[in-house]
Amino acid sequence: MNDEELRKIVEENNIFARVLPEDKYKIIKVLQEKYFVGFLGEGINDAPALKIGDVSLVVDSAADITKQEADILLKEKDLNLIVSSIYEGRRDFYNLGKYLKHTMSGNFGNFFAISFLTMFLKYIPLLPIQILLTNLITDLPLGPVAVDNVNDEDIKKPISISSYTFIFLLIILGLVAGIINIATFLLVKNLPPDYVRTALFIITTLTGIFVMFSIRTRKFIIFNPKMPLILLLTLLLAIVLTILFVIHPLFMKWFGFVYLPLKIYIYILILLLVFIIFTEIAKKIVYKIFPDTI
Repeated sequence: MNDEELRKIVEENNIFARVLPEDKYKIIKVLQEKYFVGFLGEGINDAPALKIGDVSLVVDSAADITKQEADILLKEKDLNLIVSSIYEGRRDFYNLGKYLKHTMSGNFGNFFAISFLTMFLKYIPLLPIQILLTNLITDLPLGPVAVDNVNDEDIKKPISISSYTFIFLLIILGLVAGIINIATFLLVKNLPPDYVRTALFIITTLTGIFVMFSIRTRKFIIFNPKMPLILLLTLLLAIVLTILFVIHPLFMKWFGFVYLPLKIYIYILILLLVFIIFTEIAKKIVYKIFPDTI
């Protein structure tokens, strides 16, 4: 048959039996015009197909020549290994995305807010040691996020990291955090510099912690998968440390913090809630426009 007839046959059928090695080769070449193709084999006659497969898999008992052409060697004769490997790979890839979104969105938000405020203030909005402290606290959950659970719906289809869409997502999340930081400043702008810095430190740190709850899934925050205990404990530890650093006299002296009026703390909690809501809205918009990005 000619190439057009072969394409039609390959598109319309799912099973091909008693094919020659060159037939397997041709079928894969046709599929590769549209798809990313995996091929599993074990005999010498599978070698040509294994050589051109995008992902080539063989079992441990396969012929030596096929092992040389394979990308993945299965230690057990169980097709479930392929399914579970794909699941684990997508889960790890998705958790890598959480790491990047958490780190970069926080950095974007701080950069926008601090740079903007610096243009109008006669003093530094946050001291260098305060910036280092907030980075230290907000980075605590980044280790355990590697073992975080994911919603099956989030990894049901292959996902990818596109530089364009990913940077767009980071800018949107960073702008939300930056706007909340600036709104906090507007609440305390008439207070002395130490009061302004304390308020900015609290909101910057808490938004950096709570953004983790939002980016754990593409879905609404209440549909988050069950959180591993170690991740939950590190998030709670980060919140406790944030409170401790701004209320303990010794730490306040070291890092230049002061006690704020009660109403400022209430305003900060309200702004934190607004941050979560707008982060959810921004996330929904981005994934609506770019459904296949991480």
